[in-house]
Amino acid sequence: MTHVAILGPTTLLGQELRQALERRRHLWDRLTLLAGSAEEEGTVTESAGAATLVAAATPDALADADLIFACGVLENDLPLVRRRVEAGGATAILLAPEARAEHGLPVVAGIGPDAPPAGAILVSPHPAAIALAYLLAPLAGPSAPFGAAGASATVVQPASMLGSQALGDLLDQTRDLLTMAGDRRKSVFARQLAFSLYPVPEGSGGLAELARRASGTDLPLAVQVLQGAIFHGLSCSVFVRFASDPGAQRLRKALAGQWHVRVSPAGAAAHEVPAPIDAAAQEELLVGSVRPDPDHPNGYWIWAVVDNLVRGGALNAVEIAERLASGD
Repeated sequence: MTHVAILGPTTLLGQELRQALERRRHLWDRLTLLAGSAEEEGTVTESAGAATLVAAATPDALADADLIFACGVLENDLPLVRRRVEAGGATAILLAPEARAEHGLPVVAGIGPDAPPAGAILVSPHPAAIALAYLLAPLAGPSAPFGAAGASATVVQPASMLGSQALGDLLDQTRDLLTMAGDRRKSVFARQLAFSLYPVPEGSGGLAELARRASGTDLPLAVQVLQGAIFHGLSCSVFVRFASDPGAQRLRKALAGQWHVRVSPAGAAAHEVPAPIDAAAQEELLVGSVRPDPDHPNGYWIWAVVDNLVRGGALNAVEIAERLASGD
């Protein structure tokens, strides 16, 4: 790979991706930054230690790109990406949280033995789907020995999933409430989020299918996504039902053997169980507890947190690119 292009390089995800790529110079010789929105076009940012202009995203700008990372708005990026990939000689990785299985092949780094196909559109899924894939693959994937019968998950996503403006809006709302300011400001949330919680308007939006495809399981799975008053870090509360009781120790061992998963010690005190803030800048999914449900035989609750921009975003996409580059 010589020419790598990033669509949406100044988004929160785009910034994290650029940092990850700068640590992996073996993946590229030339890096092009292209605007994922009208606001980005013409801005100046830093790339590889130098000031770099974010250029307009046009077919010509992508004409000789070997690999495209799409971090902007999906409806803007997808037509350009499809045109370049269909012309031949390029692979694209969609990182937009709204990207679904119908847009490309979902891939989670470290799951499955097969290398992702080159010359195709790949999807680095929503961070929730990545987290669920890491949890489900060792428990319900093709080689899992536990006989999982079904699962459900509640995911709390942070404000950073909606971009830098959302972070500012949550901070403003929090400040206004604490100072008892009378006027409510306009916000990307369209309602009060500070000190609150609500279901995301678009619902699960195909996350269950993404998680199943990425983990290689056909396990019945229900997913609910909530928007939390959290600045950063995504959390998952997952209930998995098995045909027979596998025991918490076996489940913990299976999870600890999954790539990019770190399991807290058994019997950790409540204050030692990781929270979203503990996942910040971490390159692993942190599993805090694995406990049986006394009212549901053979059922277990699993709590996990992940940095939605790092392991749940940029690192997954970059590791997909590394697999493409190595061809294995």
